[in-house]
Amino acid sequence: MRYNVKQLSQLSELSPARIRKWQERYKLLSPERGGNGYWYYSTTDLIILKNVKTLLDDGKRISDILRLGNETLVNKSTPDFTETELSSIRDISNNYFHKIELDFDTFYEKHNYIQLIKDKLSPMVVLVGEAWHKKYLSVADEHAFSRWLHSYIYSRFVKKIETEQEPIWLVATFPEDRHELGGLLHYARLTRWSIPCKLVGEIPLNELIHEIQKGHYRVLSLSVVLPTTPERIDNITREIYERTNIERILIGGRSSKNLNMGVRKQG
Repeated sequence: MRYNVKQLSQLSELSPARIRKWQERYKLLSPERGGNGYWYYSTTDLIILKNVKTLLDDGKRISDILRLGNETLVNKSTPDFTETELSSIRDISNNYFHKIELDFDTFYEKHNYIQLIKDKLSPMVVLVGEAWHKKYLSVADEHAFSRWLHSYIYSRFVKKIETEQEPIWLVATFPEDRHELGGLLHYARLTRWSIPCKLVGEIPLNELIHEIQKGHYRVLSLSVVLPTTPERIDNITREIYERTNIERILIGGRSSKNLNMGVRKQG
């Protein structure tokens, strides 16, 4: 896999100027010049840069890091992602969603929607979350992918099975948590099960409560990605129960582990 200096900068969180400086002064990287005159870098170069940055962030001096040698820097840790995963991450970073769409469509031609969710959509959502967590993708990249995926799911599947039934299930992200992919994937499953539902993503708590009050929702699903506490979960769910007629709140997502996944109204 090859990266230009801009892509390498985004993935390594090092400026293009610093990358070029290290390349020229320390011969740290081994880029190849393309036919267009630009330098292109390999996955090995990316691994070296990420490990160098980690050591610098830990307080090591660049002179001491260089003495380790490239082989040690490459083998210091295993790559965060496979070549295939890195290719998908790069496509998302560059907004090349047409490539991902073609992959999804090709898979769907030979399988069904449930398999598409299980074998393609879910792994991609997990990959994007991990890439964001490890700083391979920015929040803007993740949100752009989320918007695209919502459009893809709606146009390909939801639009075909929509009914005029009033939604009874509301899907949102946990208040002040702007990561919508988990909720989007949950919404995709609900629509496939023909459950009348609505996806609102990230909205303030008061607006979320207002939406529940004006509808006939029985269940609320909240996706939690950013770290939170059981106490905050309890406070938010208690307020929603006190101010609405919602019957059950489901909590899920990266930061919901070890939390109560199904919170029913008491009394």
